[in-house]
Amino acid sequence: MKAGWRIVVSVSIALGSTMPAVGGFGSAVVQAAQPTLRIGAHGTAVKQLQAVLIRLGYLHGAADGAFGPQTRSAVLAFQKAHHLSADGIVGPKTWAALDAALSGAASASTSRSGGTTVGTSSSATAPTYKYPGSALHVGSRGTAVQLVQQRLKSLGYPVGTVDGVYGSKTAAAVKSFQRGHHLTADGIVGAATWGALFGTQQTSSATRSSSSSSTGAAKTSTTTTAVKKDPPGVPAFPGTALKQGSRGTAVTQVQSRLNALGFAVGTVDGVFGSKTATAVRNFQRAHHLTVDGVVGPATWKALFGGSTTSGGTSPSTSRSGGPAAPVANGTLTLQVRGHDVVRAEIYQISGKTFIAIPSLATALKQAGFTVSLTSTSLHVTASSKLAPPAGTGSGDFSVTLQSAKEAITIRLATMAVIDPLSKAPIIMANVDDVMGVLKALGVAQHRSTSSWDWYPQGYAVVDARGNLVGLYSREQDAEQALTGLGGHVYDGYGNLITYTAYSAKGAVIGQYPTLAAAKADLNGYSQAVVKDYQGNVVYKTPAIANLDFLNVDLRHQEPNTITAGVIDAYLLSNGSPLYGLGDWTIWAAHTYGVDANYLISHAIHETAYGNSNIYKQKNNLFGYGAYDSDPTNDAGFFPNHQYMLAFEAWFVRNQYLDPDGSLYVTPTLTGMNQHYATDPNWSSAIAKYMSQIADSAGDSVVSYQQYTVENQEAAPAVTDEPVLPMKGASGSIASDDVYNNAVPYFADMKTGEHERLDEVLRYGAKGSKVRELQTQLNKLRFNVGTVDGVFGPKTQAAVKMFQGAHNLPVTGVCDAQTWNAVFGYRLNTMPANTKVQVLEWQEGFTNGNIVTPWLEVTDGTHTGWVPYFDVKLTNVYRVDVRSNDNIKAYVVPVKDASGRVIGELHSGDIVIAASSDPSGGSYRVSYFDLERNQSVTGLVDAATYQLVNIYSTLP
Repeated sequence: MKAGWRIVVSVSIALGSTMPAVGGFGSAVVQAAQPTLRIGAHGTAVKQLQAVLIRLGYLHGAADGAFGPQTRSAVLAFQKAHHLSADGIVGPKTWAALDAALSGAASASTSRSGGTTVGTSSSATAPTYKYPGSALHVGSRGTAVQLVQQRLKSLGYPVGTVDGVYGSKTAAAVKSFQRGHHLTADGIVGAATWGALFGTQQTSSATRSSSSSSTGAAKTSTTTTAVKKDPPGVPAFPGTALKQGSRGTAVTQVQSRLNALGFAVGTVDGVFGSKTATAVRNFQRAHHLTVDGVVGPATWKALFGGSTTSGGTSPSTSRSGGPAAPVANGTLTLQVRGHDVVRAEIYQISGKTFIAIPSLATALKQAGFTVSLTSTSLHVTASSKLAPPAGTGSGDFSVTLQSAKEAITIRLATMAVIDPLSKAPIIMANVDDVMGVLKALGVAQHRSTSSWDWYPQGYAVVDARGNLVGLYSREQDAEQALTGLGGHVYDGYGNLITYTAYSAKGAVIGQYPTLAAAKADLNGYSQAVVKDYQGNVVYKTPAIANLDFLNVDLRHQEPNTITAGVIDAYLLSNGSPLYGLGDWTIWAAHTYGVDANYLISHAIHETAYGNSNIYKQKNNLFGYGAYDSDPTNDAGFFPNHQYMLAFEAWFVRNQYLDPDGSLYVTPTLTGMNQHYATDPNWSSAIAKYMSQIADSAGDSVVSYQQYTVENQEAAPAVTDEPVLPMKGASGSIASDDVYNNAVPYFADMKTGEHERLDEVLRYGAKGSKVRELQTQLNKLRFNVGTVDGVFGPKTQAAVKMFQGAHNLPVTGVCDAQTWNAVFGYRLNTMPANTKVQVLEWQEGFTNGNIVTPWLEVTDGTHTGWVPYFDVKLTNVYRVDVRSNDNIKAYVVPVKDASGRVIGELHSGDIVIAASSDPSGGSYRVSYFDLERNQSVTGLVDAATYQLVNIYSTLP
């Protein structure tokens, strides 16, 4: 086992025998120090997260290792349920809560309501502590009390604060524990209760009084079973259940044993395949075990005859073929739909419970079945269908279940006891066998130590931790009770109630625990259908008229038919230099909450499939800032494709698709067209590309979320503007005439955009900076009249008046000195030629609306943000493909010294390099991978690629 990892062993809970492994937890590994995960993350840690969420009932489907919107929704639901900050990000607190929830679920496997426990949990095994010698009770204090409190709390019994003080809460928890373990429920921790808690001894039954008319004597029977070891040669249970897909020595042992017993598995290869699973099921049927094809502790013990825990205890059983003598009797109230029907006699023997058959017949009649009882058989007529039982049994008492179409006979193990009151014999049936009868009749049920609740044709609700919430007559009542719990509904036959939604073309949209949840997820789908777990269509969405990519809600994730491979294949088939951007497109779209098909289609349109000069010179995939007046010069320059895709996804989502965005009309191409482009056909062109890409994936617009005003807005995973780390980049401060050969630096880019004077303002100047100046002068009572953004006579006069009042040269020209005086800005500058290190790159503006990169720089003493044209970068280059004949060469592999690919760039991306001259046929470069959130340093082939000065291609 690796250090720092904790293993949570497979645990499953059965509510009586009503349903198989209700709330069961498969094997899961939760790492103690996991990485922070958010939407867009990929890899093993994400798979582990998804596996835990699936086991806790918050996520449906497979753990695919991709942190998408469904995973984020599951995380949000878990965080809300556990009172965490609901941000959809899995950090240390959420990891800890997941770990605790999974551990708690494992602890809950010991049913305190009379259910059958299947499997053991190594994490729940009690430590061995010596009994203190005297009983603990209310008022006791000390370490022994604290041990009891800690143990009860770990088993799920609420004791309040673990403080070593035996109060009323501790006493109540002790009573609950005693009831669940058939001990005298007096709230006192004596030797028997201590042994049950800590495993120092095993009490087979509570100390109870049992009368026998044959002897006329009353006896008190308490049986303590010594610890037994497996006989020599018996393999120990491996600790986790074996199932289809398992591998290893334990599987080999099971296969060999099954073959030896006549249950053929074929080749003994240590691989748990379908033949092994079939053989296990056949063995389980023959031995009256739960038939699930999984080798848990009970099946392992039946196969090998040993114990299922290391050094554990085993119940005392008769070796003569019959049951041992009854050791305790009592009653169990049978309820039908919540109403008491009969108080049935029960006896316990060898760890099994037997119940009076006449009482069962009475309850079945009250449940609406027609019943006929004889001394050796019970005939039950049901009006509904029957479910096949797990096995027909081999006892001496037969139960025949009759429906309109079929009849099933189940044999029960029974025993006869003498009623202590009437002195007459009573036929008793094994409760576990009776549960199988009820399941075949479709009776939802739950058994506790005092009552047994039946709901004919009913439904059981189980929460995310496997705990029974309740039984309900109607499915809609069960679904309502499930709301917010993240669990499941089961019918009386033990079937998991699920609803699967399909698109009009038959693609699976999702699987849901309730019909309401399925319907809620189909908003905007045209002619989608929902099927129940039996394959019946139970809901169909209406056809949406005028389906069109122009009306697709771009805030919603594209259908799963759009993959990185589909995008790259489409680009390659069209000979586009954009080939290779599929993965980054999916990542950026999912991170910032836009449709990935839209994002790449927009890039295709703006760059003419990657052939426009603006794209080639500036890595500008979206014409960002390319105003009609001077598109080539005004278009923004971006450091690489990955950052450009992330920036555009962020910008579009926040400004065009969110109702609070400054450019929002509707979250569709039609709505975006109102402000993004002056070309009225801009949206139609992008819709055409979206349609073509969908078609290349074998899909169409019917799989996309159409926009309606009722649509629920899907929140993006990240809302902050992307910033590109530039570790290792260096340069020197350039001269700036406005600031007298010094460059001002600012605490952040937004401050710099607002406070920096980009040009001296004089008579005739126009723009946003003039408007700012006029507004401020008016506030200071140097009246300029109308604020119109035009530096006219009144503005000039006001500037002169201000300069004269503040002992500045009266020029009527607003230079940097006057600008800072007007606004009261504190000016920090770095002299020209100062050597600096570049820390980060962020896209912003200068002169009001000119798209400009900003760089965070430091000279070792001062750190601040400046426009990129105020820095001469000395070791930053573009990576360009030498020949454009091979489209695939636009994807630039970065390798380590052994030739292994460790990263990927795209032709045109900037890198940091000590020299533009190759060494040994390669360039040594470094860059930051935003998707993987890490720096990469490696080699680029100089025969295929070249390093070019970053400024050489700019217009």
